[in-house]
Amino acid sequence: MPRWPLFMMSSGSGRASAVAEAASRTK
Repeated sequence: MPRWPLFMMSSGSGRASAVAEAASRTK
């Protein structure tokens, strides 16, 4: 099976975590 879903999910999680971390730092 292709790993596209895994890559997309991992990248999405990374972006989400980065955004959440930035937001928490801003607060």
